[in-house]
Amino acid sequence: MLKLRTCAALILLAGLPALTSAPYVDVKPAGYQSVIDGKQTDLYTLKNRQGMVVKISNYGGKIVELLVPDRNGNLGDVVMGFDTI
Repeated sequence: MLKLRTCAALILLAGLPALTSAPYVDVKPAGYQSVIDGKQTDLYTLKNRQGMVVKISNYGGKIVELLVPDRNGNLGDVVMGFDTI
């Protein structure tokens, strides 16, 4: 019974950091604004602690740029698309 309680306590203690630490996400407007078909469009940049960066337009939720680090930490854009909307 003591082993069962000890295991349960260790499992609960191991899960505590997940409850207390808030995830890091940085969301900023990218300073790009335009009017397309009479509608205001913006570009937002989201970043996380691992170095990923994504730029999303509110014009149809298009992902304009997605930078992901490789095993050496170098960022590369993995979005295939067009230069213009």
